[in-house]
Amino acid sequence: MMRLPDSPDLVIMGDPLLFQQHQQVCVDDILTDNFQHNLQTLRQKQIEAKGFGIAAPQIGWGQGYWMGFYFQKGFMKQS
Repeated sequence: MMRLPDSPDLVIMGDPLLFQQHQQVCVDDILTDNFQHNLQTLRQKQIEAKGFGIAAPQIGWGQGYWMGFYFQKGFMKQS
């Protein structure tokens, strides 16, 4: 699995990259250092962009992973 740079560019809606089919996440990869690094980078980019959701391909991570937040009684929670 590729390790992302600390601050990758954000790909936004309309970019052809987002219409491609991406690799599924392998359960064995979830606890690896690279996956966890990429996950932290994904979350940081979501916070910087003030977004409610972000997909891994939006930061150049070619796997089918999505992260979202929702609001409950004024608090933001990760889903």
